[in-house]
Parts: sequence; structure tokens; C-alpha cells
Amino acid sequence: SRRWMARDIKQPSHYTERMGRITIGIDTSSSIGDEQLRRALSEIKTACESVNPDVVDVIYWDHVVQAHEMYEGDNVQTLVDATKPRGGGGTRVASMLEYMQAKDIKPDCVVMFTDGYCEHGFDTLEWPAPIMWCISTKGIVPATGKSIYVPA
Repeated sequence: SRRWMARDIKQPSHYTERMGRITIGIDTSSSIGDEQLRRALSEIKTACESVNPDVVDVIYWDHVVQAHEMYEGDNVQTLVDATKPRGGGGTRVASMLEYMQAKDIKPDCVVMFTDGYCEHGFDTLEWPAPIMWCISTKGIVPATGKSIYVPA
């Protein structure tokens, strides 16, 4: 804590590398291949190791939400090995938001993995937290949140 440094007293600050709750949406529509899914899970593993979240919601969605898995505490580290992806239909981003609202999921941030090919586009949905889009197709940029290109 800088407040005590002038007195040559070293106190810990309130800063932590730990994160509360992360909600991760993974597009499992028919346009998503095994390699894209593996890449998403690899990125999720690395992110969880970096920010050490208390809770991770993994939501598989296509036209509707196909599965919701929740990992807490030490179970977060087993996420990649324990997860069971489901899906294979069309792609409707709003299904993810509708599900989060219905289940009262209020994360600190939302991370969405998709190829970007969505039936109704990305719309201008109001997400309950900051959102990061990880898109495997170059040139697709949603109207809300931040986006990065994540090649498969």
C-alpha cells in the first residue's frame, strides 16, 4: 500500500490477481469444427490459469443453449478435462443472453468464442458485464464489447 511507504512500512494492497465470476460462451453450432473447439478450450485454460477465477460458467450454445457447466474453486483447473461440449444447430447469439437472464447469471465479465457466422448477427444486445468476443473469422467485429481474432 503506497499510503504507508513514506513511513518505510510495507503493507499489502487490496489488489489481487484473482477474479470473481467469468461466464464463457462457446459457439457449438454446425459451422464450428473440432479444431476451433480445441483452440477455444486451450485459450480458456490459459485464461483461467492467469486470472484464477472463483467461478467459471461454461455455456455451450448454438440456436439455443445446449449445456451449462459451472466450475468453482479448485474444480476450475479441471475444466478442460471435465467439460462435455454439446450443440450442432444454427447460431443465435441472443440465446446466450436470454439464458443468462433467465438463470440470473451475473458475472464480472463475459467471454464469447464463435466463428462469427450468426443468423441474426450480433445485434446490439445489452450484456450484464463487459464482453470480449474471440472470433475465428477475420474481419467480423460485433457492435458491442471488445473483439479479438483467434485463429483456429
